Amino acid sequence: MKTYSKRSNAQRAARAALGAEAKEGIDFETGKAGDGGWAFKALEAKPARDNGGKRAGKQPAAKGKRTSKSAALIEMLKRPKGATIDEIAKRFGWLPHTTRAAVSVQTRKAGLRIETEKVEGRGRVYRAA
Repeated sequence: MKTYSKRSNAQRAARAALGAEAKEGIDFETGKAGDGGWAFKALEAKPARDNGGKRAGKQPAAKGKRTSKSAALIEMLKRPKGATIDEIAKRFGWLPHTTRAAVSVQTRKAGLRIETEKVEGRGRVYRAA
């Protein structure tokens, strides 16, 4: 793997290899290499969806119930086994400090009490009481 001294150089090399329209986070990702330099990695291409010959544009609304992140968070906390900060952070793609703030704010808004318990093998588990 070739490494570069700057992140922008790794991005430039990725676009040269993958095409000028390649976007970071979609077509490739950059990161620190083992030697302290920067490198890029091409991401697996997702197959294009067939839209049945319709014009590109706004996608039709999804069928079924739409769930907000707040509602999903409350649902996770109401489960009998509860949820850990790591489980919630992984589910929503949040950092731990964001997750703790969301648990605090959303449960207060919903009028729920939170009970915490240290569980062997899982860590601190949060449950809505």
